[in-house]
Amino acid sequence: MPGPERGGVAVIRPPDFVEVAGELAARGAVFDNAISQAPWTMPALASVLTGKYPHDHGAISFFGSLRASEVTLAEILRENGFETGAITENGNISIERGFHYGFDVFAEIRGAAVAEGHVERTFAAAQRWLARQR
Repeated sequence: MPGPERGGVAVIRPPDFVEVAGELAARGAVFDNAISQAPWTMPALASVLTGKYPHDHGAISFFGSLRASEVTLAEILRENGFETGAITENGNISIERGFHYGFDVFAEIRGAAVAEGHVERTFAAAQRWLARQR
Protein backbone atom coordinates (compact mmCIF):
# COMPACT_ATOMS: atom_id res chain seq x y z
CA MET A 1 0.00 0.00 0.00
CA PRO A 2 1.50 3.35 -0.96
CA GLY A 3 2.01 6.07 1.55
CA PRO A 4 0.47 9.52 1.48
CA GLU A 5 3.00 10.80 -1.05
CA ARG A 6 1.75 11.55 -4.54
CA GLY A 7 2.33 8.94 -7.17
CA GLY A 8 2.03 5.80 -5.06
CA VAL A 9 0.28 2.93 -6.78
CA ALA A 10 -0.92 -0.26 -5.13
CA VAL A 11 -2.05 -3.59 -6.45
CA ILE A 12 -5.52 -4.21 -5.11
CA ARG A 13 -7.76 -7.16 -4.40
CA PRO A 14 -11.49 -6.10 -3.74
CA PRO A 15 -16.07 -7.88 -2.51
CA ASP A 16 -19.65 -8.23 -3.46
CA PHE A 17 -20.20 -5.07 -5.48
CA VAL A 18 -23.99 -5.25 -5.50
CA GLU A 19 -24.11 -5.39 -1.70
CA VAL A 20 -21.65 -2.53 -1.24
CA ALA A 21 -23.29 -0.42 -3.96
CA GLY A 22 -26.69 -1.00 -2.35
CA GLU A 23 -25.36 0.17 1.01
CA LEU A 24 -23.89 3.29 -0.58
CA ALA A 25 -27.09 4.01 -2.52
CA ALA A 26 -29.19 3.73 0.64
CA ARG A 27 -27.12 6.52 2.20
CA GLY A 28 -26.69 8.54 -0.99
CA ALA A 29 -28.32 11.51 -2.64
CA VAL A 30 -30.12 11.95 -5.95
CA PHE A 31 -29.32 14.90 -8.17
CA ASP A 32 -32.13 15.52 -10.64
CA ASN A 33 -30.36 18.35 -12.48
CA ALA A 34 -26.64 17.64 -12.82
CA ILE A 35 -24.61 19.36 -15.53
CA SER A 36 -21.18 18.28 -16.74
CA GLN A 37 -18.52 20.94 -17.27
CA ALA A 38 -17.24 19.21 -20.42
CA PRO A 39 -18.49 16.78 -23.07
CA TRP A 40 -15.66 14.28 -22.54
CA THR A 41 -14.15 12.42 -19.61
CA MET A 42 -10.81 14.03 -18.83
CA PRO A 43 -11.88 17.66 -18.33
CA ALA A 44 -15.24 16.63 -16.84
CA LEU A 45 -13.65 14.43 -14.16
CA ALA A 46 -10.93 16.99 -13.50
CA SER A 47 -13.75 19.48 -12.77
CA VAL A 48 -15.40 17.02 -10.38
CA LEU A 49 -12.10 16.40 -8.58
CA THR A 50 -11.05 20.07 -8.35
CA GLY A 51 -14.34 21.97 -8.26
CA LYS A 52 -13.03 24.16 -11.08
CA TYR A 53 -14.03 24.86 -14.65
CA PRO A 54 -11.86 23.19 -17.32
CA HIS A 55 -10.15 26.43 -18.34
CA ASP A 56 -9.12 26.89 -14.69
CA HIS A 57 -7.71 23.38 -14.00
CA GLY A 58 -6.11 23.02 -17.43
CA ALA A 59 -6.98 19.38 -18.25
CA ILE A 60 -8.60 20.35 -21.53
CA SER A 61 -6.65 18.94 -24.48
CA PHE A 62 -6.32 15.36 -25.61
CA PHE A 63 -2.65 15.41 -24.59
CA GLY A 64 -3.25 17.53 -21.49
CA SER A 65 -3.12 16.62 -17.83
CA LEU A 66 -4.32 17.74 -14.43
CA ARG A 67 -1.77 20.19 -13.01
CA ALA A 68 0.16 18.95 -9.98
CA SER A 69 -0.64 22.26 -8.28
CA GLU A 70 -4.39 21.55 -8.30
CA VAL A 71 -5.85 20.33 -5.01
CA THR A 72 -8.18 17.40 -5.61
CA LEU A 73 -11.16 16.07 -3.70
CA ALA A 74 -9.18 12.88 -3.04
CA GLU A 75 -6.43 14.91 -1.36
CA ILE A 76 -8.94 16.75 0.82
CA LEU A 77 -10.68 13.52 1.80
CA ARG A 78 -7.39 11.81 2.63
CA GLU A 79 -6.25 14.80 4.72
CA ASN A 80 -9.48 14.39 6.70
CA GLY A 81 -8.95 10.71 7.50
CA PHE A 82 -10.67 9.00 4.58
CA GLU A 83 -9.06 6.19 2.64
CA THR A 84 -9.26 6.98 -1.06
CA GLY A 85 -9.12 4.72 -4.09
CA ALA A 86 -9.64 4.90 -7.83
CA ILE A 87 -9.78 2.11 -10.37
CA THR A 88 -9.82 3.06 -14.03
CA GLU A 89 -9.53 1.55 -17.46
CA ASN A 90 -9.76 4.93 -19.18
CA GLY A 91 -6.40 6.00 -20.59
CA ASN A 92 -7.39 9.64 -20.16
CA ILE A 93 -7.72 9.11 -16.41
CA SER A 94 -4.20 7.99 -15.61
CA ILE A 95 -1.12 8.58 -13.52
CA GLU A 96 0.59 10.17 -16.52
CA ARG A 97 -2.23 12.71 -16.71
CA GLY A 98 -2.14 13.54 -13.00
CA PHE A 99 -5.37 11.91 -11.87
CA HIS A 100 -3.73 9.85 -9.13
CA TYR A 101 -3.13 12.83 -6.83
CA GLY A 102 -4.60 12.20 -3.40
CA PHE A 103 -5.57 8.58 -3.90
CA ASP A 104 -4.15 5.99 -1.52
CA VAL A 105 -4.78 3.42 -4.24
CA PHE A 106 -4.89 4.27 -7.94
CA ALA A 107 -5.14 1.21 -10.17
CA GLU A 108 -5.06 1.34 -13.94
CA ILE A 109 -6.35 -1.62 -15.90
CA ARG A 110 -4.63 -1.48 -19.27
CA GLY A 111 -3.33 -3.47 -22.19
CA ALA A 112 -4.57 -7.01 -22.63
CA ALA A 113 -6.91 -6.56 -19.65
CA VAL A 114 -8.85 -3.93 -21.60
CA ALA A 115 -10.05 -6.51 -24.07
CA GLU A 116 -12.98 -8.84 -23.75
CA GLY A 117 -14.00 -9.11 -20.12
CA HIS A 118 -12.43 -5.81 -19.10
CA VAL A 119 -15.58 -4.50 -17.42
CA GLU A 120 -15.74 -7.56 -15.20
CA ARG A 121 -12.07 -7.15 -14.24
CA THR A 122 -12.52 -3.48 -13.44
CA PHE A 123 -15.61 -4.09 -11.30
CA ALA A 124 -13.96 -7.04 -9.57
CA ALA A 125 -11.00 -4.81 -8.66
CA ALA A 126 -13.39 -2.17 -7.30
CA GLN A 127 -15.30 -4.79 -5.32
CA ARG A 128 -12.12 -6.09 -3.68
CA TRP A 129 -11.04 -2.58 -2.71
CA LEU A 130 -14.48 -1.69 -1.32
CA ALA A 131 -14.58 -4.91 0.71
CA ARG A 132 -11.37 -3.93 2.49
CA GLN A 133 -12.90 -0.58 3.47
CA ARG A 134 -15.54 -2.07 5.74
